[in-house]
Amino acid sequence: MEIILTDEGTPVKCTASGREVLDFNGQYRGLYPSCRFTAAARCKSGYYLAGLDDTGRAHLFCSATGSTWVETVISPQSHPELPVQCGKILSILDSPTDSHLYLVCENGYVVTLPGCPKCVKESAYPEKFLSAAIHDSTLEIQCQGGGTVSVLLAALQQLRTSWSYALPALKAGALLIDLRGEDEGRELPYAVHDSIQGALLRVKKLPKNTPLFLFCHSGTQADTVAEYARHLGHANTFSLGGPEHLLAKNNGIWPI
Repeated sequence: MEIILTDEGTPVKCTASGREVLDFNGQYRGLYPSCRFTAAARCKSGYYLAGLDDTGRAHLFCSATGSTWVETVISPQSHPELPVQCGKILSILDSPTDSHLYLVCENGYVVTLPGCPKCVKESAYPEKFLSAAIHDSTLEIQCQGGGTVSVLLAALQQLRTSWSYALPALKAGALLIDLRGEDEGRELPYAVHDSIQGALLRVKKLPKNTPLFLFCHSGTQADTVAEYARHLGHANTFSLGGPEHLLAKNNGIWPI
């Protein structure tokens, strides 16, 4: 099955047996705002529809099967007005190497949706956008003025995540490396201590499908090791930053 938009912006389900109009606004009247739809896509994680409501606010809806839809968070905590400022969502693209979703928006924004809804990332550009596609490891964006913006996906990725995102993985056996010394701060549950040199060596030996989380004093070293691990192909690697980031994403509460 595919979901496409007609020239009038109507969502349509396309199956082997034919086409069926998806009456999204009628089906979800009163639950979600009525939208003028601007993009549709099928990605690894499911189906997506993007639209603008009457106030000009962008919305993104996702569905595992194309039947029941839920709204996806596209507002980072630090920028709650982003869905208005970004304008309409033109392209919904998923990364070929990890779980990131990229929204290319008319007003020059690329919004990165990682697995953690607390860690949405926005990147702003001075151009007005028209369309986009991913080629190898690069996002190629066509601008309204006729030019092109090329951005490496590595520059758009979100390394940082939250404790609430990490915790289920840690309980299931993921690895958390604390780059602080054992007596250099409050202990973090599930963590093992290592130096940055030791962590880099450990990363080389880890199976690439091992979920890995990093933590340090300020977040700088954790980000560095996480970026290095992803460069080696460890797609499930994240940085928990330092205490400031950890607390900010966990309602000011230290994990116990």
